[in-house]
Amino acid sequence: MFDGPPLFVCVLVALGGVALGVSSLRTRRRAESARGWPIVPGRITRSEVYVKRRGQPNEVRLRMEYDYTVDGVAQQGDRATFFHEFQNDRVEALVDRFPVGAEVAVHVDPTNPGNTVLVPGLEGARRSHGLVMGVLVTLAGLILIAVRLMEIRP
Repeated sequence: MFDGPPLFVCVLVALGGVALGVSSLRTRRRAESARGWPIVPGRITRSEVYVKRRGQPNEVRLRMEYDYTVDGVAQQGDRATFFHEFQNDRVEALVDRFPVGAEVAVHVDPTNPGNTVLVPGLEGARRSHGLVMGVLVTLAGLILIAVRLMEIRP
């Protein structure tokens, strides 16, 4: 007899995998669509590496802010890429690429001027890790569901 999680937990695992995969696909599509967004000038006001102390190892994060103007309204953005960076060399490369005071091209979502990015597209994406993880978690959940159902029907 399989001594694993209850059936509802197996279903939740499978659904969580589907949600992770869908979220990854949506982010990738949004990142690609940002290539066609209007561009306005901006200026970097904050660009630094910080360490988020949570568990081991500590997570290296990017903290970036920039000012820009859309239709005469001053705005502030904080997204360099659509993908979170946790590797020290990648974070440092972004800080070097966008130093404080640098003039930058800000890609602005035409339907929401508060939604911006400095690096549109898939640059900075770690290939398809989110999608792959979503598929793997979904498969694990489906396998667990199958094992549970075989147990119910001997």
